Amino acid sequence: MVSPKPVRLAVGLLCAALALSGLALAGAAVGIAPKVNWVLLGFEIVMATAGVMGVLFAFGKFQDAPGLALASVAGTVFVAAVLGYFGSDRRIVTSSGGEVPLKWFLVSRVLAAVRDRRVGAMIVLLRSRKSLSYLAKAALTGGPVLLVGAAYVIAPGRVRGALGALPGWATLVALGMAGVVGIVLISASIHLLIRAFEEGRTEQA
Repeated sequence: MVSPKPVRLAVGLLCAALALSGLALAGAAVGIAPKVNWVLLGFEIVMATAGVMGVLFAFGKFQDAPGLALASVAGTVFVAAVLGYFGSDRRIVTSSGGEVPLKWFLVSRVLAAVRDRRVGAMIVLLRSRKSLSYLAKAALTGGPVLLVGAAYVIAPGRVRGALGALPGWATLVALGMAGVVGIVLISASIHLLIRAFEEGRTEQA
């Protein structure tokens, strides 16, 4: 079963934009910085590759498991965006001493990843309503982690200020517990998402 053309067109346009932005920032990591920003360069190449995979999906590739294909693209975009952002210290320093902030690149890419994931979920739901409960549980477990990450990106000063108001030992304990809980929630969300796609998978001839 091939995904509907409007769905593939929407995914293709979005992923083409992601691929172009990845190539642009990869070029910036090499061309405008006083030295090559290898971390950003590497993750932007990954971003561009994920975008190309999404464009291939729009042309009818990976239709045996379209939901899982879009989840893979969305997950790659999300991870590359987040790691590239923090790995490059949230900005590109230019040769002239200026800075190019990357916050809105991160925000737009996370939103794009969420959209791709939602499109994949819609395709699954069209195939099997049994996957709805798994998708809801995946959103409930993964949502809090995304909200915390978004809060840190949008208002990092407030988050650091709140942590700084705590005693040193309490800050370490809070960060440690948040890390453990975050890993558990992300793992559970991924497991539930995969289960939802399995429930919606069609039998192949």
